[in-house]
Amino acid sequence: MVCQLTIGTPASGPRVGPPPAGYHTTMNDLQRPHTVRRIVVTAGVVLAALIVAVAAVYAVAFLILAPLMQ
Repeated sequence: MVCQLTIGTPASGPRVGPPPAGYHTTMNDLQRPHTVRRIVVTAGVVLAALIVAVAAVYAVAFLILAPLMQ
């Protein structure tokens, strides 16, 4: 058998699934493009949710204050 897997050795290629217990994110992980892309996407989603929340607050405040301004 040419390709023999030994238990306990890390498999080559990107890992799939949750990290093992006691695993901490290192700078080496942050240099991988997939992790960076995930961070950028998460930041974008958080920013979009923040913008939507602020816009909703402004809309509600405008609807409440507009009749009082007349």
